[in-house]
Amino acid sequence: MRIGSLRVAFGALLLAASAASLSAKAPGGPAAAGRAQEKAAAQSAAAQAALIANLNAIGFAQLDQRVTTMAAITTRADAEKRQRHVRQVVGELVGGVPRPPVGRVVAKRFGTVEDDGFRVENVAYESVPGYWVTANVYVPAGAGPFPALVVAPGHGAGKASQYSWAANFARAGFLTLAIDPMGQGERMQHFDPELGASKVEPSGEHEHGNQTSLLVGQHIARYWFADGVRSVDYLTQRPDVDAARIGTFGCSGGGTAAAYLVATDPRVKAAAIASFITSFKTLMPGNGPQDAEQTLPRFIASGLDFADWVELAAPRRGQSPSWPSRPTFSRSPAPRTPSRKRSASMGCSAPPTPSS
Repeated sequence: MRIGSLRVAFGALLLAASAASLSAKAPGGPAAAGRAQEKAAAQSAAAQAALIANLNAIGFAQLDQRVTTMAAITTRADAEKRQRHVRQVVGELVGGVPRPPVGRVVAKRFGTVEDDGFRVENVAYESVPGYWVTANVYVPAGAGPFPALVVAPGHGAGKASQYSWAANFARAGFLTLAIDPMGQGERMQHFDPELGASKVEPSGEHEHGNQTSLLVGQHIARYWFADGVRSVDYLTQRPDVDAARIGTFGCSGGGTAAAYLVATDPRVKAAAIASFITSFKTLMPGNGPQDAEQTLPRFIASGLDFADWVELAAPRRGQSPSWPSRPTFSRSPAPRTPSRKRSASMGCSAPPTPSS
């Protein structure tokens, strides 16, 4: 459930409770009470629609200003100046990107499982001191060093959900690091031993974590940035990795992680970002803002849009794989930006075969 859906649901519950309380005291019996409740619901829906329309109008005006700003970029020097500006702004919006400690990444290996054409190492390493990333490393058979990929899952699932992707990448010769994002897989922040699961809804840990971050002037996305950069640090210190050939891939929430990583770390040479890149003019009238780590404060007001994640990665290779029947975080077709390519050959649940 997304942030907007949660707010609507919570508002509906409050409305229903208020209407029920009033109707119990209203004259005319159950029929009159039902009509009063319907009227209150209609008024609430109309007020919410007016508020959203007003906020969208403000956002659209700011996005139009961004179009004017981008149209003034005519040279490579202009584009590189824009990149430096956007990196600085993004860092400020999240309260600063955590700087990893100098030296080797602190890492632990817990076991290895042999599989068909590769092996899987169960590892954990520190993203920032005391903050551990749990991961699986899919190591191809044969002698390295291998090109490498950082892969994160979509919302709700953990790294194990990436087995088909990672296994096929490994069989194709890519050492693949599949990680758990915060609040997913083995990185639950509110795990309840009696429930055997988190106390909050799937992906709700992202929102819970963001509330505490906001209280100290930070944003939860800064830890997605740190996880990605430190993942590359971990790969580069492995002797079986070709540090000059590191890429990233992800779909949905994993596409978010991939976009952040290639935008943040110039060592990442290529990225495939699925079901994330769109535009706010497409997103806002439909599904609206998404999970906490995907919704940076003052992002639009700062002159930014989804395309800036792609432009931060330029001139490195990038693709946004999707297919016509699956929109990108929207019920409308994902827009084609100058930096965007579409491909019907790849999808979130359709990993490539080893020969592809």
